[in-house]
Amino acid sequence: MALVWGGGAVSYSRHGVAWELLTEKGQPGVSYSGSIALHAVCLSFEMGVRLLPFSRRASPYIVWRPRLMLLRTVTRVMVNGMDMGKVQDWKWYPTAEGGLGIEVRLGNGQLFTELAVGLFPLYNDTVGIATSLSLVASLGYRYLFE
Repeated sequence: MALVWGGGAVSYSRHGVAWELLTEKGQPGVSYSGSIALHAVCLSFEMGVRLLPFSRRASPYIVWRPRLMLLRTVTRVMVNGMDMGKVQDWKWYPTAEGGLGIEVRLGNGQLFTELAVGLFPLYNDTVGIATSLSLVASLGYRYLFE
């Protein structure tokens, strides 16, 4: 076994949901609508361990990525058509992701495929307590600079 690479990454993602609660037609009442958007910036460092020697054409590997995520949750609410404003919640979360992959030497680099999973608790004033799961399937090519 050998540590074969270390690298860093910065990524951004946005996830959102909108909702609308209306009263029945002809019934007096209040209608609610709004949206929740989750913005995530992820800083990660990647370490991989190749399970077979470099002389082999193909080798499985294990990858581990400690991550630091900055999450911003933005909530907008409207009541009877009146904008009630937006609420923003910012939090930092230390997390990690681990996975398995296989790489095959091809030309001046390696073709790889990988499956990784990350799990971390999420707590903020907007969504309460939740658990987030990331599932990443990758296919790519690592060029080796010599």
